Amino acid sequence: MGKANVRKTKNGYLFDFYHKDIYGNLHRSRHLIRPSVMDRRKAEAIARRLLNEAQKLGYVPGYDPEPSTNLEGVLDCYPFDRFISMWFSDWIKTHAKKHSDVVWTESSLRSRLVPFFKDTPLDEIDAWMVDQFKTRCRQGPGPVLSPKSVNNHLSTLRRIFDDARRWGYLESVPVITSLDLDDAPDFRGWTTSERDQFLRTCWKLRRNWFAYFYLATHTGLRHGEICGLRWRDIDFDKQQFEVKVALYRGHEGTPKSKRKRPIPMTPELRTILQAIPRRGERVFYSTEGNELGPNAGTKVLKTVSRLAGVPVIRKHDLRHTFGNSIAPNEGGFMAANQVMGHEDPKMTMNYCHVKDEQVAAEMAKITTPFRELGVDLGELKKETLAGKRVK
Repeated sequence: MGKANVRKTKNGYLFDFYHKDIYGNLHRSRHLIRPSVMDRRKAEAIARRLLNEAQKLGYVPGYDPEPSTNLEGVLDCYPFDRFISMWFSDWIKTHAKKHSDVVWTESSLRSRLVPFFKDTPLDEIDAWMVDQFKTRCRQGPGPVLSPKSVNNHLSTLRRIFDDARRWGYLESVPVITSLDLDDAPDFRGWTTSERDQFLRTCWKLRRNWFAYFYLATHTGLRHGEICGLRWRDIDFDKQQFEVKVALYRGHEGTPKSKRKRPIPMTPELRTILQAIPRRGERVFYSTEGNELGPNAGTKVLKTVSRLAGVPVIRKHDLRHTFGNSIAPNEGGFMAANQVMGHEDPKMTMNYCHVKDEQVAAEMAKITTPFRELGVDLGELKKETLAGKRVK
């Protein structure tokens, strides 16, 4: 965050500050605040407000010219980075349906697209230059990206060119082909015995995280869906809850599949959820009482995995652990599709509807009794599952 310097002149107060646009480019703004009868305190307040707006918009409103969407006379020389400044602030921030889309798009522009294409005129970016971008991402210099990550950046670039043509900035768009993903993705996950060993260790050493990891490994919920789970979405009488929202950096949005889905509760899962103290609207909070962030639980997962002697995996691999454990059972593919909320049926090879009773039956097959995990039911009901770690 920059700092605004204000000094008095005979014509008013002059403010001088540096600010960065969304791509990290540094700009210096020096403007005069009138009238001169204004006191210094008010002038400093105005300067701070202008600085905050400049950090968000990339220019000083009221003093710098606002980026124009009129391409008349500049179609042949409109630079990529200038177009991106207008496109991101005027379109993406206004029309993006999920906050995570805004964060990802900003990161893609700042780290990859703008540093590569820079001020190249839009109409000079062709398929050859796009292929050079793919080569840079795959071979360096700089961090080497996987084909899937490169395709994500290409998707953002494709959307940029489509909007540019739709708005009249381009007459045609370059051909953008995605990288081949023939190789099957390396999904890591635990076996049922490794999952149970992790939960035993978590109960002994990190009991305040036991409920989180039990829910993740026995329902396949995404991290954002667990963070966004609310008490009003849980029906203990019907022994089920609904996944309606996903939380990402304090912003509430829809799940990835863009639809809600019911999740049946096994007796063990119901007991665990009932043991969690109600400290607010959501089920899970940090020990400080804050909503869980995107990195919550990452260090705990690594630490407990090493102590348990099981492979260290990512949080998202807990979802694949659930899918791998439920899919081999009869009817498991259909049950996994409904519980995991895959939008594409090919993800779980599901081609028909499944009843809630079948889902509950499949989930019960993969549930390990508490006694085999070393969990005492009497102690569980007294345990807050949100206190300090057990030494």
